[in-house]
Amino acid sequence: MTPHELADASGISTEVLGLIERGEISPSIPMLVNLTQTLEIEPSCIVEDTAQPATPELFDVIERIKRAPPKLTAVVADMLELLAPGQAP
Repeated sequence: MTPHELADASGISTEVLGLIERGEISPSIPMLVNLTQTLEIEPSCIVEDTAQPATPELFDVIERIKRAPPKLTAVVADMLELLAPGQAP
């Protein structure tokens, strides 16, 4: 199946599919379901391959952010968006 055929069959544009393939955007849940149904694979086949395992350091950072004042939390969110655009849920 070509990228154009995949895009047509799953109801998304070839431009959006290209952005997803290059990791520039993440697909929405409905888009992910459409893509995996078209490819006849389970969504976990795509998601599990890219998921990062949680580490103690990550849990520590999450806890620190939870306790931070709202203004600092907003700054951290802005920094993450600058460092990893389009990766927010």
